[in-house]
Amino acid sequence: MAAFRRNGSFIRFFVEGEVPAFDSDEFLKALAENRFRTIENAASEEESLGWVSPGDASGSSFLREEIVLPGFARLRMRLDKKKLPSAWVRIYMDAEIRAKGGRKLSAKERKELREDIADQLLPRVLPSVKLVDILYQADKKRLFLFASSQNLKESVQNLFFKTFGARLIPATALEVARTLPLNDQQKNFLEHCQALELGSKKGHGSAGSLSREEPGENPREQEASA
Repeated sequence: MAAFRRNGSFIRFFVEGEVPAFDSDEFLKALAENRFRTIENAASEEESLGWVSPGDASGSSFLREEIVLPGFARLRMRLDKKKLPSAWVRIYMDAEIRAKGGRKLSAKERKELREDIADQLLPRVLPSVKLVDILYQADKKRLFLFASSQNLKESVQNLFFKTFGARLIPATALEVARTLPLNDQQKNFLEHCQALELGSKKGHGSAGSLSREEPGENPREQEASA
């Protein structure tokens, strides 16, 4: 079995909607239908997003034993982007201009030359590759994305919805706390808590931490009582 990421940050989601049982043929079929497709030979700048197996980054196989774990589905998302390096474009353009005697080109001629160079070079450019590990906990309807960038967060939300028709809702610490088996006193405490945003001066908390809101502490309450 392929190695799994053991450290680093992650984003937790709640799954909203019905998803086939993660150990079913229907689940594996949905992954295969939305598998990663290569853009290695593409002649234009583009990107490709899809599922791959933890043991096969090509997206050509989805083996049950690599995906289905006790209580979890181990998923992997692949995002490739093909972009032509601007430095190479400049080098080839300068060479073409010198070959034409160094004559200054019009805007139209420069555009056409740039497009011709892109057509020549892009099939030879290898795309960048990003592999992202994901754990899906079906019984609790939770998903863990082992990445923290906004781009990858939106990518997995789009891909999961396209694959299963279910939405991924980012979970704050407050929402996670509400899913725990709490007594009445703890539930009452949560009703007076609010999630702090990263960089908030109030309580110097970190993203997703909880802060108890005391009576009269909310600026809106103070304005209303003034």
